[in-house]
Amino acid sequence: MNTFDQALVYGFLLGVTASAMLALGLYLSREEGRSTILPIADDDTPWCPTRDSALRLITVCEDCHRFTGPDRKIVHGQHLNLLHDLCPHCAKRRAARTANPELVQA
Repeated sequence: MNTFDQALVYGFLLGVTASAMLALGLYLSREEGRSTILPIADDDTPWCPTRDSALRLITVCEDCHRFTGPDRKIVHGQHLNLLHDLCPHCAKRRAARTANPELVQA
């Protein structure tokens, strides 16, 4: 790479940096007068304070990842706590694999 090529590369990088700084400065000066904080209701935010009615424990099978609890309906805004367990089908399959390790496919 000769001196002319280096000058082109450095000039290009300098031009890109200068134009990015100019664009950022214009954007910030335009946004300076606007209010950036939007009013949000407490119930719409994902970080709203948790209530006892919003907490829910869900049992999930750790092999097939299915719900094993009695109620599968999830309501918007609920805070879910997962409890990993085995469903009866996966428990039988795991017991069969443990009893006959030669039947397990790699």
